[in-house]
Amino acid sequence: MNSRTNNRMIRVKAFQLMVLVSLFAYNSACVHSYTDAQNQCSNTKHLLLPDSILLVRPEGGLGVIGTKCLSTGNRTTIITTIWGECHVCMAKFKEWEQIRGKAPFKDVQMVYIVTTPYPDYFLKVFYPEIKHGGILLIDVDDSFYSLNNLKYAQAHLNTFLVDSTLSIILQGDPLVMPGMLERYEKAIISYLEN
Repeated sequence: MNSRTNNRMIRVKAFQLMVLVSLFAYNSACVHSYTDAQNQCSNTKHLLLPDSILLVRPEGGLGVIGTKCLSTGNRTTIITTIWGECHVCMAKFKEWEQIRGKAPFKDVQMVYIVTTPYPDYFLKVFYPEIKHGGILLIDVDDSFYSLNNLKYAQAHLNTFLVDSTLSIILQGDPLVMPGMLERYEKAIISYLEN
C-alpha cells in the first residue's frame, strides 16, 4: 500500500471513531434525560392548574373552570397533556382508556389537558371521535405549560401522577417511557394502601 491509501484509511477510521463516540454521547444523554424525568418531580413539588383552563362538558360545550373547582377527591389522579391539533395524538385517549380498564388504574381519576388555540375546531373535528372516562380540559394559551415549566419538546415529561393536593408522585409518560407503567402501578397501590 502506498502512503496516500494509508492516510485515507486512517482518516476513515478516525471519522468512524468520531461517529461512534458521538452516538455514544447522544445515547448517554437520552438515558440521562429519562432518568431526569423520574427525578425531576423534586424540582416541582405541586402541579399548578391555570384559572383560564376550559372544561369540556359531556355534551361538548365549554365552560371556564377555576382551579379550586377541580377536585380530585381523596384519590390519585393522572394528568396528561395531548396536543389538540394532532390527529395521531388522539390515539392517546384510547391507550389511556385501555390502561384505565385494568387494576389498579380503575381507582385513578384521569384528567386530559388538550392544548390548542382552536378549541372550537377540536370540539368539532376530534371530540366526537374520542371515548374517554376522565375530565377533559382545554388550555388555549399554554398556561399549564408555562406555570409548570413544561416543554413541548419533552412530551414524555408531561404526564403526572398526583395525589389529592396535586403533589407530584411521579412524572413521566408510561405510554412511551420503558418501565414507567410498572412504577405508576406500584405508586398507585402504595398510595391506596396508605
